[in-house]
Amino acid sequence: MSFCQSNRASWKFCNSEATSMPRQLNEEEEARIFKFFAEESENVTSPFELNSFYSKFRKKYTTDIGYNDLKVIFFKLRLKIHEKNEYGMDLRVRMMFALRVPVNPEFLVVLVN
Repeated sequence: MSFCQSNRASWKFCNSEATSMPRQLNEEEEARIFKFFAEESENVTSPFELNSFYSKFRKKYTTDIGYNDLKVIFFKLRLKIHEKNEYGMDLRVRMMFALRVPVNPEFLVVLVN
């Protein structure tokens, strides 16, 4: 089962797009995706329209990752944004907002303090 976006506001499972899980990313590929998240989120004022966001990544970087696989990868990696200490707190929050990431309870404690 793959992940897909059923509308602009949420992520959902889509049986109709069932594919195998995407291949594992190497560290360089993962870093490139997080860098893209950061660059695109720096001055964000509203959440991204996610389908356009995937396309923008594919246009910016030459990749062999298919569109549906990229959606799954982005879905999984966005849930790790709060762990990326190489980015400042403000930028991580912007990235989470832009990508509609639910706030991890442990990260919320850090934000509150």
